[in-house]
Amino acid sequence: MQKMIFWTLACFLTFFNWSSGLAQEQKATSGSSAKRATQIFAHFMPWFGADAEKEKWGYHWTMNSVDPNQFESNGSSEQRKIAAHYYPEIGLFGDN
Repeated sequence: MQKMIFWTLACFLTFFNWSSGLAQEQKATSGSSAKRATQIFAHFMPWFGADAEKEKWGYHWTMNSVDPNQFESNGSSEQRKIAAHYYPEIGLFGDN
C-alpha cells in the first residue's frame, strides 16, 4: 500500500512540476507568432494490480469483498471471481 501511495504521489508531483513549468513557458512566449507547446498527459491507476503467481490482487479487482483466487463457472469456461460487472476479454490485468 505504501508503494502505491509513493508512486501515485511521485507521478502527481512530476506532472504538477512539469505542467507548471509549461504554463510559465507559454506565458513567456505568448504572442501572435509563438508556437503552442505540445501538451502531454499521463494517467496512472495503481489499484489495477494483478499478479496471479503471487496471488496478489489490486483493490479494483477485489473491492475488499471478492477473492479472485476463487473461480466460478461461466458457461463453458472458468473465470476468477472479480468485483466487476463485466469480465475483461484478456483476463485480469495489472499495472505491474
